[in-house]
Amino acid sequence: MGRKSLLIGINYTGSQSQLNGCINDVHNVQRWLTSVGFPPDPNSMLVLTDDQQDPRLRPTRENMINAFRWLVGGTQPGDSLFLHYSGHGGTVKDVSNDEASGHDSTLIPVDYESAGQIIDDELYEVLVKPLPQGVKMHAILDCCHSGTIFDLPFSYRPNADGKITLSEFATKARQLLADWNQFTGAKDTGSRMKAGMNMFTQGKSLFNAVSHRNGAGEEWEQASRTQGPHGAVYCFSGCKDNQTSADATIAGQASGAMSWGLLTTLQQQPQQTYAQLLQNTRQLLLGKYTQVPQLAVGAQTSMDIPMVL
Repeated sequence: MGRKSLLIGINYTGSQSQLNGCINDVHNVQRWLTSVGFPPDPNSMLVLTDDQQDPRLRPTRENMINAFRWLVGGTQPGDSLFLHYSGHGGTVKDVSNDEASGHDSTLIPVDYESAGQIIDDELYEVLVKPLPQGVKMHAILDCCHSGTIFDLPFSYRPNADGKITLSEFATKARQLLADWNQFTGAKDTGSRMKAGMNMFTQGKSLFNAVSHRNGAGEEWEQASRTQGPHGAVYCFSGCKDNQTSADATIAGQASGAMSWGLLTTLQQQPQQTYAQLLQNTRQLLLGKYTQVPQLAVGAQTSMDIPMVL
Protein backbone atom coordinates (compact mmCIF):
# COMPACT_ATOMS: atom_id res chain seq x y z
CA MET A 1 0.00 0.00 0.00
CA GLY A 2 1.39 3.40 -1.01
CA ARG A 3 0.77 6.61 0.89
CA LYS A 4 0.96 10.15 -0.49
CA SER A 5 0.02 13.46 1.08
CA LEU A 6 -0.40 17.05 -0.09
CA LEU A 7 -0.42 19.90 2.44
CA ILE A 8 -1.24 23.49 1.44
CA GLY A 9 -1.14 26.51 3.75
CA ILE A 10 -1.58 30.12 2.64
CA ASN A 11 -1.23 33.12 4.96
CA TYR A 12 -1.40 35.71 2.12
CA THR A 13 1.33 37.60 3.98
CA GLY A 14 1.37 41.34 3.36
CA SER A 15 -2.01 41.42 1.64
CA GLN A 16 -5.27 42.95 2.85
CA SER A 17 -6.63 39.42 3.29
CA GLN A 18 -3.74 38.16 5.44
CA LEU A 19 -4.32 35.15 7.69
CA ASN A 20 -2.09 34.04 10.53
CA GLY A 21 -2.60 30.37 11.29
CA CYS A 22 -2.63 28.52 7.97
CA ILE A 23 1.08 27.69 7.74
CA ASN A 24 1.05 26.61 11.39
CA ASP A 25 -1.85 24.30 10.51
CA VAL A 26 0.22 22.67 7.79
CA HIS A 27 3.19 22.08 10.10
CA ASN A 28 0.90 20.63 12.79
CA VAL A 29 -0.78 18.28 10.31
CA GLN A 30 2.60 17.34 8.86
CA ARG A 31 3.89 16.25 12.27
CA TRP A 32 0.73 14.27 12.97
CA LEU A 33 0.74 12.56 9.56
CA THR A 34 4.36 11.51 10.02
CA SER A 35 3.54 10.11 13.45
CA VAL A 36 0.81 7.87 11.98
CA GLY A 37 2.99 6.46 9.25
CA PHE A 38 2.83 8.77 6.24
CA PRO A 39 6.34 9.02 4.74
CA PRO A 40 7.82 12.55 5.00
CA ASP A 41 10.13 12.31 1.98
CA PRO A 42 9.47 14.75 -0.91
CA ASN A 43 8.41 11.94 -3.24
CA SER A 44 5.52 11.08 -0.92
CA MET A 45 4.70 14.32 0.90
CA LEU A 46 4.37 17.64 -0.95
CA VAL A 47 4.08 20.87 1.06
CA LEU A 48 3.06 24.18 -0.54
CA THR A 49 3.19 27.32 1.61
CA ASP A 50 3.59 30.98 0.74
CA ASP A 51 6.63 31.45 2.99
CA GLN A 52 8.87 29.24 0.83
CA GLN A 53 11.45 30.72 -1.51
CA ASP A 54 11.33 27.95 -4.12
CA PRO A 55 8.74 29.18 -6.67
CA ARG A 56 7.69 25.58 -7.34
CA LEU A 57 6.55 25.22 -3.71
CA ARG A 58 4.45 28.36 -3.50
CA PRO A 59 0.67 27.80 -3.58
CA THR A 60 -0.06 29.56 -6.84
CA ARG A 61 -3.03 28.45 -8.88
CA GLU A 62 -0.84 26.60 -11.37
CA ASN A 63 1.22 24.90 -8.65
CA MET A 64 -1.90 23.84 -6.77
CA ILE A 65 -3.50 22.28 -9.85
CA ASN A 66 -0.24 20.48 -10.65
CA ALA A 67 -0.01 19.29 -7.04
CA PHE A 68 -3.56 17.89 -7.20
CA ARG A 69 -2.60 15.96 -10.34
CA TRP A 70 0.57 14.72 -8.61
CA LEU A 71 -1.45 13.49 -5.63
CA VAL A 72 -3.82 11.32 -7.65
CA GLY A 73 -1.42 10.42 -10.44
CA GLY A 74 -0.09 6.86 -10.64
CA THR A 75 -2.20 5.58 -7.77
CA GLN A 76 -3.02 1.89 -7.47
CA PRO A 77 -5.76 -0.05 -5.62
CA GLY A 78 -4.92 -0.06 -1.91
CA ASP A 79 -3.18 3.34 -1.96
CA SER A 80 -4.07 5.97 0.66
CA LEU A 81 -4.02 9.70 -0.09
CA PHE A 82 -4.29 12.65 2.27
CA LEU A 83 -4.98 16.31 1.46
CA HIS A 84 -4.96 19.25 3.84
CA TYR A 85 -5.73 22.82 2.80
CA SER A 86 -5.76 25.81 5.12
CA GLY A 87 -6.44 29.19 3.57
CA HIS A 88 -9.19 31.35 2.16
CA GLY A 89 -12.28 29.88 0.57
CA GLY A 90 -14.85 31.80 -1.40
CA THR A 91 -17.87 31.64 -3.68
CA VAL A 92 -18.51 32.67 -7.28
CA LYS A 93 -21.65 32.62 -9.40
CA ASP A 94 -22.41 29.15 -10.77
CA VAL A 95 -22.35 29.33 -14.56
CA SER A 96 -22.80 25.59 -15.19
CA ASN A 97 -26.18 25.41 -13.40
CA ASP A 98 -25.20 22.41 -11.27
CA GLU A 99 -25.44 24.08 -7.84
CA ALA A 100 -28.74 24.37 -5.98
CA SER A 101 -27.46 27.51 -4.23
CA GLY A 102 -26.52 29.20 -7.50
CA HIS A 103 -22.89 29.54 -6.35
CA ASP A 104 -19.72 27.50 -6.69
CA SER A 105 -17.38 27.15 -3.72
CA THR A 106 -13.73 28.02 -4.35
CA LEU A 107 -10.20 27.68 -3.05
CA ILE A 108 -8.19 30.88 -3.25
CA PRO A 109 -4.54 30.57 -4.34
CA VAL A 110 -1.94 33.10 -3.30
CA ASP A 111 -2.03 34.64 -6.79
CA TYR A 112 -5.81 34.65 -7.12
CA GLU A 113 -5.94 38.33 -8.12
CA SER A 114 -4.06 37.61 -11.34
CA ALA A 115 -4.65 33.88 -11.91
CA GLY A 116 -8.16 33.44 -10.50
CA GLN A 117 -9.73 31.09 -7.99
CA ILE A 118 -10.16 27.31 -8.21
CA ILE A 119 -13.86 26.41 -8.36
CA ASP A 120 -15.36 23.21 -7.01
CA ASP A 121 -16.15 21.90 -10.52
CA GLU A 122 -12.46 21.99 -11.34
CA LEU A 123 -11.49 20.38 -8.04
CA TYR A 124 -13.85 17.51 -8.76
CA GLU A 125 -12.56 17.00 -12.31
CA VAL A 126 -8.85 17.19 -11.43
CA LEU A 127 -8.68 15.73 -7.94
CA VAL A 128 -11.72 13.55 -7.24
CA LYS A 129 -13.06 12.07 -10.48
CA PRO A 130 -9.75 10.45 -11.57
CA LEU A 131 -9.45 8.32 -8.40
CA PRO A 132 -9.28 4.62 -9.36
CA GLN A 133 -11.35 1.92 -7.70
CA GLY A 134 -9.73 0.79 -4.45
CA VAL A 135 -7.95 4.08 -3.69
CA LYS A 136 -8.89 5.99 -0.52
CA MET A 137 -8.57 9.75 -0.01
CA HIS A 138 -9.04 11.70 3.21
CA ALA A 139 -9.20 15.49 2.95
CA ILE A 140 -9.30 18.32 5.49
CA LEU A 141 -10.35 21.62 3.96
CA ASP A 142 -10.14 24.37 6.55
CA CYS A 143 -11.61 27.35 4.73
CA CYS A 144 -14.80 29.35 4.38
CA HIS A 145 -17.82 28.19 2.34
CA SER A 146 -16.41 24.67 2.17
CA GLY A 147 -19.28 22.31 3.00
CA THR A 148 -19.65 20.96 -0.56
CA ILE A 149 -16.36 22.16 -2.00
CA PHE A 150 -15.45 18.73 -3.43
CA ASP A 151 -18.84 18.41 -5.15
CA LEU A 152 -19.23 14.99 -3.54
CA PRO A 153 -22.75 13.55 -3.87
CA PHE A 154 -23.50 13.04 -0.15
CA SER A 155 -23.17 15.04 3.06
CA TYR A 156 -23.38 13.24 6.40
CA ARG A 157 -25.18 14.79 9.36
CA PRO A 158 -24.92 12.82 12.62
CA ASN A 159 -28.06 12.52 14.66
CA ALA A 160 -27.14 9.51 16.80
CA ASP A 161 -28.08 11.08 20.14
CA GLY A 162 -31.26 12.70 18.87
CA LYS A 163 -30.16 16.16 20.04
CA ILE A 164 -29.99 19.50 18.34
CA THR A 165 -27.81 22.46 19.25
CA LEU A 166 -29.06 25.06 21.72
CA SER A 167 -29.25 27.68 18.99
CA GLU A 168 -31.41 25.43 16.77
CA PHE A 169 -33.68 24.57 19.69
CA ALA A 170 -34.00 28.22 20.70
CA THR A 171 -34.97 29.27 17.17
CA LYS A 172 -37.70 26.63 16.94
CA ALA A 173 -38.96 27.37 20.47
CA ARG A 174 -39.15 31.12 19.78
CA GLN A 175 -41.19 30.47 16.63
CA LEU A 176 -43.56 28.19 18.55
CA LEU A 177 -44.03 30.89 21.23
CA ALA A 178 -44.77 33.48 18.54
CA ASP A 179 -47.38 31.16 17.03
CA TRP A 180 -48.95 30.70 20.49
CA ASN A 181 -49.14 34.46 21.04
CA GLN A 182 -50.75 34.86 17.63
CA PHE A 183 -53.22 32.07 18.44
CA THR A 184 -54.28 33.53 21.81
CA GLY A 185 -54.51 37.05 20.39
CA ALA A 186 -56.55 36.14 17.31
CA LYS A 187 -59.90 37.97 17.13
CA ASP A 188 -61.57 35.83 14.46
CA THR A 189 -61.93 32.12 13.75
CA GLY A 190 -59.92 32.19 10.52
CA SER A 191 -56.87 33.80 12.13
CA ARG A 192 -57.11 31.46 15.10
CA MET A 193 -57.23 28.40 12.82
CA LYS A 194 -54.26 29.62 10.80
CA ALA A 195 -52.21 30.26 13.95
CA GLY A 196 -53.25 26.86 15.31
CA MET A 197 -52.01 25.11 12.16
CA ASN A 198 -48.72 27.01 12.39
CA MET A 199 -48.37 25.85 16.00
CA PHE A 200 -49.02 22.25 14.98
CA THR A 201 -46.44 22.39 12.18
CA GLN A 202 -43.79 24.08 14.31
CA GLY A 203 -44.46 21.75 17.25
CA LYS A 204 -44.04 18.72 15.01
CA SER A 205 -40.77 20.14 13.68
CA LEU A 206 -39.51 20.70 17.21
CA PHE A 207 -40.50 17.16 18.25
CA ASN A 208 -38.70 15.66 15.24
CA ALA A 209 -35.59 17.70 15.97
CA VAL A 210 -35.19 16.25 19.45
CA SER A 211 -36.11 12.68 18.48
CA HIS A 212 -34.39 10.00 16.43
CA ARG A 213 -35.02 10.62 12.76
CA ASN A 214 -34.43 6.96 11.84
CA GLY A 215 -33.28 3.72 13.42
CA ALA A 216 -29.69 4.12 12.29
CA GLY A 217 -29.40 7.54 13.91
CA GLU A 218 -27.91 8.95 10.71
CA GLU A 219 -29.04 11.56 8.24
CA TRP A 220 -27.88 11.91 4.67
CA GLU A 221 -28.28 14.89 2.42
CA GLN A 222 -27.95 14.79 -1.35
CA ALA A 223 -25.30 17.48 -1.61
CA SER A 224 -24.45 17.37 -5.30
CA ARG A 225 -25.72 15.92 -8.55
CA THR A 226 -22.26 14.72 -9.54
CA GLN A 227 -21.50 11.04 -9.97
CA GLY A 228 -19.59 9.58 -7.01
CA PRO A 229 -15.89 8.87 -7.62
CA HIS A 230 -14.60 5.34 -8.20
CA GLY A 231 -12.33 5.63 -5.16
CA ALA A 232 -13.46 6.25 -1.58
CA VAL A 233 -13.37 9.95 -0.60
CA TYR A 234 -13.97 11.40 2.87
CA CYS A 235 -13.85 15.19 3.04
CA PHE A 236 -13.92 17.01 6.39
CA SER A 237 -14.52 20.72 5.84
CA GLY A 238 -14.43 23.69 8.16
CA CYS A 239 -18.03 24.85 7.84
CA LYS A 240 -21.25 24.88 5.88
CA ASP A 241 -21.34 26.53 2.47
CA ASN A 242 -22.96 29.64 3.95
CA GLN A 243 -20.53 29.94 6.88
CA THR A 244 -16.99 31.16 7.47
CA SER A 245 -14.12 29.30 9.14
CA ALA A 246 -12.23 31.05 11.91
CA ASP A 247 -8.55 32.02 11.81
CA ALA A 248 -8.00 31.86 15.56
CA THR A 249 -5.41 32.04 18.32
CA ILE A 250 -5.57 28.94 20.52
CA ALA A 251 -3.20 28.25 23.41
CA GLY A 252 -1.00 31.09 22.22
CA GLN A 253 -0.63 29.82 18.64
CA ALA A 254 -2.36 31.10 15.52
CA SER A 255 -4.28 28.29 13.85
CA GLY A 256 -7.45 27.47 11.98
CA ALA A 257 -10.17 26.50 14.44
CA MET A 258 -11.24 23.45 12.46
CA SER A 259 -7.69 22.16 11.88
CA TRP A 260 -7.01 22.58 15.60
CA GLY A 261 -10.25 20.84 16.58
CA LEU A 262 -9.78 17.86 14.28
CA LEU A 263 -6.15 17.31 15.26
CA THR A 264 -6.92 17.71 18.95
CA THR A 265 -9.60 15.04 18.94
CA LEU A 266 -7.44 12.69 16.83
CA GLN A 267 -4.55 13.08 19.26
CA GLN A 268 -6.81 12.56 22.27
CA GLN A 269 -8.50 9.51 20.76
CA PRO A 270 -6.64 8.05 17.76
CA GLN A 271 -9.18 5.25 17.16
CA GLN A 272 -12.51 6.82 16.17
CA THR A 273 -15.29 6.23 13.69
CA TYR A 274 -16.01 8.88 11.09
CA ALA A 275 -19.18 9.85 12.96
CA GLN A 276 -17.32 10.17 16.26
CA LEU A 277 -14.57 12.27 14.72
CA LEU A 278 -17.06 14.70 13.21
CA GLN A 279 -19.12 14.95 16.40
CA ASN A 280 -16.08 15.34 18.68
CA THR A 281 -14.62 18.05 16.45
CA ARG A 282 -17.92 19.92 16.45
CA GLN A 283 -18.10 19.63 20.22
CA LEU A 284 -14.66 21.22 20.66
CA LEU A 285 -15.75 24.20 18.57
CA LEU A 286 -19.27 24.51 20.00
CA GLY A 287 -19.81 27.74 21.89
CA LYS A 288 -16.47 29.18 20.78
CA TYR A 289 -17.04 29.57 17.04
CA THR A 290 -20.15 29.81 14.86
CA GLN A 291 -18.90 27.38 12.19
CA VAL A 292 -20.15 23.79 12.03
CA PRO A 293 -17.63 21.35 10.48
CA GLN A 294 -19.04 19.10 7.75
CA LEU A 295 -18.34 15.64 6.33
CA ALA A 296 -19.00 14.91 2.66
CA VAL A 297 -18.44 11.50 1.09
CA GLY A 298 -18.40 9.91 -2.33
CA ALA A 299 -20.78 7.08 -1.42
CA GLN A 300 -23.56 6.63 1.13
CA THR A 301 -21.91 4.15 3.50
CA SER A 302 -21.96 3.71 7.26
CA MET A 303 -20.04 6.33 9.19
CA ASP A 304 -19.82 4.03 12.21
CA ILE A 305 -16.76 2.29 10.77
CA PRO A 306 -13.29 3.24 12.11
CA MET A 307 -11.35 5.87 10.21
CA VAL A 308 -8.30 4.08 8.83
CA LEU A 309 -5.76 6.14 6.88
